[in-house]
Amino acid sequence: MFIYLITNLCIAQEQHKLIVYFSFNDSELNNKAASRIDSTLLKIKNIKDITKVEISGHCDSVGGDSANNILSQKRVIEVKKYLIKKGIEEKFISKYIGYGKKKPLNKNLTEEERTLNRRVEIVLYCKKEIPKKENLSEQVNNTKVGGKLVLNNILFYPGSHELLPASKDYIVVLFKILKNNPKLKIEIQGHICCLVGTGDGMDGATGKFDLSTKRAEAVYKCLVNSGIDSTRLSYKGYGHQYPLFPETTEENKKKNRRVEIKIIEK
Repeated sequence: MFIYLITNLCIAQEQHKLIVYFSFNDSELNNKAASRIDSTLLKIKNIKDITKVEISGHCDSVGGDSANNILSQKRVIEVKKYLIKKGIEEKFISKYIGYGKKKPLNKNLTEEERTLNRRVEIVLYCKKEIPKKENLSEQVNNTKVGGKLVLNNILFYPGSHELLPASKDYIVVLFKILKNNPKLKIEIQGHICCLVGTGDGMDGATGKFDLSTKRAEAVYKCLVNSGIDSTRLSYKGYGHQYPLFPETTEENKKKNRRVEIKIIEK
């Protein structure tokens, strides 16, 4: 089995999106939420590269509009204070607003749905090294049937199956290779890091524990929607079953958060 790491970089602007959750009727930033923010900040090489921050607070449907507006704003302020404490300059926090219960993610019909609405959404804009498009064709040609390519150029927002803009450009490269090699069939494989055991991570957009599958599916859908016959493609999420590196450093964790393609036919 052959595995190639594709790692060339270029400088570009990038966004980091994350969601942190709060307990019912509470504005205190709990340890889990703080840890999630810390984890995202660690992915940014230099915190001074952050050029803009947007924070929006939200509540579930319990209670009146006035109380929820105040509560969501308190949650935003707590997150803002924490980001400043971590080294982000206040002048770069361009938006921090509480929307109360005006922008729910769902219908608030169950406790699980209400939990997902008790949230603060954070967007960090920063200068960051991100992968550039590569001559992937050569990598595919050098890989035998059954072999894999690690596509470090395909990246996602933290805790989400939403592709980063630069990743979509790179998928165009993969699309062209598939168009130029009509016999080529691949399996798209999603992997995550940072779990104890072999389970899957939670997709912040849905609350379901199928993050690696949804990321693989996102790449699959891009290719199918661009015109690649779905019979040439398959996708599967492997959760945390197959880390490539011991997760003793942030860099190793990053390498384990990956999408691979397996060559099925050539």
